[in-house]
Amino acid sequence: IRKHHVMENEIRTSVIIQMYTMYASVLNKLHMNERALEYAKKGMRLALKNRSYDYLFTLWTHVALIYESLGDLDKSERYFFKALDLEPILIDSEHLLPFAFVHFANLLISKKQWEKAKQLVERSISICRKIEDNLLLVQSLLVYGEWNIQQTQHIKAVPLCLEAEKIAKKYTFDQFTSKSISKLCTCYEALQEESNFLEYVVKLYRIQKGGN
Repeated sequence: IRKHHVMENEIRTSVIIQMYTMYASVLNKLHMNERALEYAKKGMRLALKNRSYDYLFTLWTHVALIYESLGDLDKSERYFFKALDLEPILIDSEHLLPFAFVHFANLLISKKQWEKAKQLVERSISICRKIEDNLLLVQSLLVYGEWNIQQTQHIKAVPLCLEAEKIAKKYTFDQFTSKSISKLCTCYEALQEESNFLEYVVKLYRIQKGGN
């Protein structure tokens, strides 16, 4: 009976932590950042107390994203590093890593920390291919595309963005289809590939007008 009671408590705690994580994520997207932070910190305390390191990894990643939204890039970077420090004990939770990797890489690109950003986004792409997480794969390809654009390596960005466009179209990730096409416009213009540039300008125009 006692074992059953402990199991019930663990399940209840797990559900509460997941609820706090969801609130933190949604409220951050609604730009209610301070409220998002409150829920994330409640979840963090519970995850730490129960040594739920999988949940703690995800929560620290969300806190990093909240601080990024608030414009505190140093705190954001600190929480991303805290999350990454947990990686060695997340042996059976590889699927959690790309979410942190791709967002941290994006932050590091904005801070011009090129080498670390490249390492993270390459690992994210590799894991996403392995576990077939197509949504995070598209995001990772676009972040790597952006990394190359920032390095004026437009020719290397093109295949990444083309693959992202193809996957995004297949799974109707409309937001990322648009981002892929926009980045390809940037690349083809920089490469002076006039016909490809005009083709993608038309594609972008149609998407913005709600066509195909």
